[in-house]
Order: sequence, then C-alpha cells, then structure tokens
Amino acid sequence: MTEDTTLASEDDRTVELAVDARVAIVHPLDVSAETLKTWADRFGDYEILQPFPQLGREHTNVVATGGRIPSLEGVSLSSGRLLGLERRGWERGHIDHGPTLESMRRALPGLFAEVWFQPGIRLDSVNADTPQRILRVDLRARGDGTAEDAAPPSARALSEIARDLGLA
Repeated sequence: MTEDTTLASEDDRTVELAVDARVAIVHPLDVSAETLKTWADRFGDYEILQPFPQLGREHTNVVATGGRIPSLEGVSLSSGRLLGLERRGWERGHIDHGPTLESMRRALPGLFAEVWFQPGIRLDSVNADTPQRILRVDLRARGDGTAEDAAPPSARALSEIARDLGLA
C-alpha cells in the first residue's frame, strides 16, 4: 500500500483488486530471493515497518522422510520452550501416568505434526529449565490415515515447525 492508500505491485504500478479478490501474507519460501529483495526495497522506499517478521522471516530447509523429520531428532530444548508452543497454536499431546507430558502437536494443512520428547514434563511440578530431548517429530494425515496417505508437507510447513521449536 502506498502513502495515498492505493495498492502497488512489486514494480510500483497501481493495482486494482477485484471485489472478491483475496490478499494473503507472503512467506519467504513461497517466492524467489529476487522477489524478496524487490519487495524489501519497496518497503524501504515507502518506509513501511512490518509489524511482524514477514519478508525477513527466519526459515530453514527441513526435509521430511517416511512421515518424520529426522534432522530434528536428538535436539535438546527446555521444558519452558516446549510448553511455550501453546502460544504458537500447538496443543498438549500424550500425557503419561504421573502426569507427564510426552508430546506436543499442531495441525497443519492436511496433516498433524507431533513432537515427542524425553524425559517428559512433569505437570505436577513443572521446571521450565529442565532439558527435553526430541525423540522424533511425526507427521500424519488428519484423521486415521498415515503421512503416506497425505500430500507431502510443504517446505513452508516444515520450516514453521522448526521455527516454532526455535531451530530456524
């Protein structure tokens, strides 16, 4: 949007939207590096301050194989970091006897991600500093299917999982 509140393209031409047009926020993995630079320059020209990380959003290339994300296995995070995932749309997963929280899960387009960790978070005496080791990150189709039944997760979805975990 320009200073006179009209919309502009990346080459600074006025854009007219159809009445039923949808406007979305771009993710850095959805466009080329050249397009990102052009938009960053345009934002700078108009002195647009982004209210959240968008063009410069942290991201990483994470690969899923066999319904899992192997590169995240063995990583250590604090209990506080894992519980803080609830503020990012994650939910508490499996709670064992004790009660000990052993996983956190999040719905993604077409599938669920579930992060399993040890030794688990004792919910009756939480210590936010206790280290938790990621055992695995499972990806499965929504419903009763397996990840093999679902469309492969997008690079954006995988990057956002890593970002939520503080690993991007």
